[in-house]
Amino acid sequence: MCPNCEPVPPEQANEEARKAHTGIQEIIERADSLLNLCNSLEDRYRDAGVTFHKTERAARIALELNEDLDVDRYTALNNAFIVQSYEEIFAPLMALIKSLTALRTKAQYIPSSTEAHNLKFTLEFTLVPAMNVLVSDYETFSNNLRSLEQDVHELDVFSRQHFQFNERGERCAWCDPVLDLTNGQRTVRSHHREYVLFADWVYNLPEARRALAVQHEIDGLHASRTLFEDRLFVYAMDLIWHANEGYVVEGAE
Repeated sequence: MCPNCEPVPPEQANEEARKAHTGIQEIIERADSLLNLCNSLEDRYRDAGVTFHKTERAARIALELNEDLDVDRYTALNNAFIVQSYEEIFAPLMALIKSLTALRTKAQYIPSSTEAHNLKFTLEFTLVPAMNVLVSDYETFSNNLRSLEQDVHELDVFSRQHFQFNERGERCAWCDPVLDLTNGQRTVRSHHREYVLFADWVYNLPEARRALAVQHEIDGLHASRTLFEDRLFVYAMDLIWHANEGYVVEGAE
């Protein structure tokens, strides 16, 4: 509060208190809006990551080696979807969510009996400046993600145009569903290279770890490594395949 602030004249107290309460409520609503947007950032990151991993590794390497393109952009993609962990990438966002939640709580629980001049001071010199900083932090994270999304889109277009069709014009993407002739199950063309990188990335997603941990409890303490790998494969490929998607009858690598 503000012990040195001059009291609001009695005839203005009710109006100033009303204005301050309105401003405080706007802070709470702004915090709620930003918290929802933070959740959408995680969804956007996951969607961009799936698109990135659907591309051919040869396409990624070709762009990285192209001297006419900014290699830093594709280094950033590798850092975002291969090298760094989810926790590293989202540490700034988690900190933002924590700060937004704390600010919202502080605004929500200001005593209703607080005098008008203290309400005004708290709003103008504590809540609003803090919210401005958090909005700036959100915009920085969102803009960085938007740049990644744009680069993923360009990589996806390049990969589909030059690396996912054979000389006969037939699709040959690594993630296309094919029939495994050894067991009659749907699988991917290759369980090497792209799939290994994709599975590692998927396993780092918090929701994937939670789902696989629950399944591990169901499977029991002595579940085999092969069973875990099968569970991870199903979870990972469900992010790419559609439930009604057909498959090509051919052997997998």
